[in-house]
Amino acid sequence: MESNEYDLVVKPRMDGILLTTPDCEGNSRPMCILRPKKTPTVDLKTEIKNNSFDGMSIVDNEKLITMMNSAVHLHAIKSEPCGPPSFAYYNIQKWGVCWKFQVYCERCQFITPMYKLYKTIPSEKPGPDPAAANVGFALGIQETAIGNTRAQQLLSNMNCQPPSRSSMQRTSNKVSDKLVELNQDDMADKLEIVKAVNRKRGAPENEINLTVDVRYSSNTITSKKKPGQNANQACAVGIETVTDRKYIVATASLNQMCWTGAWLRGKGFTIECPNGHEECTADLHRAAPLSEYELGKKIGNQLAVQGILVKYATTDGDGRTANGINDAIQALHPMWKVERLADPIHLENGQFRAAMRANFSDSMFGCRTKEQKKIIQNFSART
Repeated sequence: MESNEYDLVVKPRMDGILLTTPDCEGNSRPMCILRPKKTPTVDLKTEIKNNSFDGMSIVDNEKLITMMNSAVHLHAIKSEPCGPPSFAYYNIQKWGVCWKFQVYCERCQFITPMYKLYKTIPSEKPGPDPAAANVGFALGIQETAIGNTRAQQLLSNMNCQPPSRSSMQRTSNKVSDKLVELNQDDMADKLEIVKAVNRKRGAPENEINLTVDVRYSSNTITSKKKPGQNANQACAVGIETVTDRKYIVATASLNQMCWTGAWLRGKGFTIECPNGHEECTADLHRAAPLSEYELGKKIGNQLAVQGILVKYATTDGDGRTANGINDAIQALHPMWKVERLADPIHLENGQFRAAMRANFSDSMFGCRTKEQKKIIQNFSART
């Protein structure tokens, strides 16, 4: 048996020295435990280079036609006595989900230059320009519910060689920073539209009404496995109610997760997030609660810096985002006050539950049976 099969058959005893074969009591003969065979290893440094290229590949059609025409043209100039070329793959380089090809003629051994079969995006940073397909692939992953691992499985099921997880993560980080900048610019443009609407109506251009709600990364508030909240991420969205378009004009988030910090603590380092190490992704301690007040304060700071004053903030009954917005704006405008309005949906549901729990007198509805009383009480609560 090899070592991987040996670990399935035998188990160490309680002393940690001797080995035993469990669930073998009552056998007619004793078990003889031998040493396992060594698992054969492959030396990757001396492995023969394999230029075979099986499966599907993602290439740009225009670049592919350009490579074919250029290869045939160069072969006709430099290897004229060879005749029609018989091309095969000479060198293949993977670049994310894209490819670089270099082919050669099997008859005359003519080798073409390396061709990029993808389009690039101009970049001011040093180094090669990023491939458009890699950036688009990272953007599509962030706009959907799948992650890098699921995307690799998807490409593998299509018989396409997936990119490495490290390169996908680096591209995703760069795309995330650009998405944040793009969203901030878009929300600033939406505020200018709201200001223009206020000017046309004759109202103060910098006063808006806002609806705020918070979404957590968990379906339940409490956790069965740890004390405190079950969620470790929260996101708040501020939507203007001045226009019928309901533009998103501000967002805020809180995050307790940091993979690097958790890895360092597992190695014995005394690291505490946030800001306990470089490139920390958490902005909140892992034991700190996710506060809607802090989310509202972040939204208020974003709007106050742009000269926006929130007149009415609509929130649910148990939310404190309106208080956070009010305190953030009062830091720059002490005489301003944000008034909170109740969300009609949550208010209606609360009134319905209160009416269903109320104890009515027996003579109030004048019903003969309890079932009729329940039906009328339900109807009165809904109306």
